[in-house]
Amino acid sequence: VISLLSGKNIPRSEMKLIRKALELAEARDNFARLLGGGEKPDTKEGFNNSVQCLTENGFKSLCDISKAFLDLCGKQKDYNKGLALMRVSNVFYMQRKGHTKREFLGDVIQKHKFWKNLSFWRASLKAAVVSKMFKSRKSEQYYSFIQAWMVENLHKMVMFNVDIKDIKQFVIGIMQKHNLPFARRRELDAFVERMET
Repeated sequence: VISLLSGKNIPRSEMKLIRKALELAEARDNFARLLGGGEKPDTKEGFNNSVQCLTENGFKSLCDISKAFLDLCGKQKDYNKGLALMRVSNVFYMQRKGHTKREFLGDVIQKHKFWKNLSFWRASLKAAVVSKMFKSRKSEQYYSFIQAWMVENLHKMVMFNVDIKDIKQFVIGIMQKHNLPFARRRELDAFVERMET
């Protein structure tokens, strides 16, 4: 990560070694932690979200490593590390000389197939629920949290190119699993319908 921030272009031979290393959970954990500023990747509060401008070489290398990282997170069902990468996807960017537009890491990785896996989104919700330590999962506070999480993350699902049919399937499954009251289900259904238009 230090090499990327300093603008180093990583050769193909070294990329192969990095990809091999990322097969290990510990290496994926370290990569996510370093990108997050040294904090634990499974906690949202720990991430350093100050924007980082990279050189063109450094940005390309970071994108290549991030794609390999997501490949292996998907293969190993390491969804929390994928979530960690998503959280910093709007932190790292590149700005070509003479251009005003910034290209963020998220612009590149949002097309990756990892995000189309609904298991990732289910795991993300589960992690969010566990972190709140609700006393009851049949309270208005709990239902409000689930609904708010859904609204926020349905936007992300669209941004990360999840098919609308899969989004609908995801919403139905979550509403049933968490026993959302009818009124909240109706609101979420209406929200999804608006997303289609």
